[in-house]
Amino acid sequence: MVESQGAAAVYEEDDRNVNVLKSVLPLMSRHAAGYHPISYTVWYEYAKGKHPALRQSIDDELKRQERLTVPLTYFL
Repeated sequence: MVESQGAAAVYEEDDRNVNVLKSVLPLMSRHAAGYHPISYTVWYEYAKGKHPALRQSIDDELKRQERLTVPLTYFL
C-alpha cells in the first residue's frame, strides 16, 4: 500500500510534536508552574515557537525572575 502525501505530512508533524514534547518537559521541570494542562500548553507553545508574543513575554519574565509561578503561568 502506498502512503498518500497527506499521511506523510501527518507523520512528519507527529515527529515534530514529539521533539517539542521532549523540550517541554525539561522546561516545565525548571519552573514552579506545575504539571497541569495550562502549564503544558504554555510551555508547548513556547517550545514550538509559533507565537512570538508569548515567547517574548516568557523571556521577559525570566529576565526578571528565575522561575515562572502558577499565577504567572495562568496569566500568560
